[in-house]
Amino acid sequence: MSLTEDIKEAQIKARIKSDTPTLFTSTSHIYRATNENMKDKHYIECLQDKEKILSVIGSGDQILNSILLGSKEIDAFDISRFPKYFLDLKIAAIKLFDYEEYLSFFSGNNAFNRKMFKRVIETIKGDSKEFWESVAYAKKVNPKKLYRSSLFTGNLNIDYNPYLEESNFYQLKRKIKDAHISYTTGNILNIGKELTKDYDCINLSNICMYQSEMYVDYPGKTYEGKFRSFIRNLRINPNGVVLNYLMGYKPGSICYKYVENYYKKEPDFRIFEIDNEEKIEKDGLLVYQKK
Repeated sequence: MSLTEDIKEAQIKARIKSDTPTLFTSTSHIYRATNENMKDKHYIECLQDKEKILSVIGSGDQILNSILLGSKEIDAFDISRFPKYFLDLKIAAIKLFDYEEYLSFFSGNNAFNRKMFKRVIETIKGDSKEFWESVAYAKKVNPKKLYRSSLFTGNLNIDYNPYLEESNFYQLKRKIKDAHISYTTGNILNIGKELTKDYDCINLSNICMYQSEMYVDYPGKTYEGKFRSFIRNLRINPNGVVLNYLMGYKPGSICYKYVENYYKKEPDFRIFEIDNEEKIEKDGLLVYQKK
């Protein structure tokens, strides 16, 4: 799709009040922030010092936290066409604002303040600049309404994001200047087959849950076996890791049974429980490590 088509689709969403998120389509909502607990020690250990990564974009937070922890060469992908523009907006805001300004701009009553928005857009280059200028100031749209439109979903979550601690924010501000990000739009099942280089880490977020038998009408064992093979065939360096985030990972849940059935007995997969203080249930991290 072209930039013009992206702008047209985004303008339509920008004029509609926030609604139920659409998952995994080319026009899916932009997540304002990750809902994965990236402060968990297991998650941090997996991301630490992984210089070359392939990562889902989502809200952009997975990539920002990776840069904080040492990533410099990032190939970023998403099935939706919009998240890359949001990540460019976040990066521009990190470079421009101080810590309190950044939080104010992306959360609370001052989110997407018109004056601040204009300052950020002035620092962006290329397609992302044209995208935000065209969408934020389209007819019947202003930046503040835009952030609460159906183009977005979720809320800024400080508790789950290492880079949103003040000292880490200023570390990221320094490190982000040395990071190089390239973007690809599409389904990871297709992108993964066409990789031409090896990575230290591939972050699939919770995509595995939406490729599983719970959501896709395939015979369970056959399809899950294919997805395991897909993960194992991804191009990663020796001791590289592939991360899969598991929502609601607790005994008796569908997620728990899914992992028990298809990954528990696989020696090259490890499962870590993630304790979320704000939630009753725990999440999980399914990690494949190349031996």
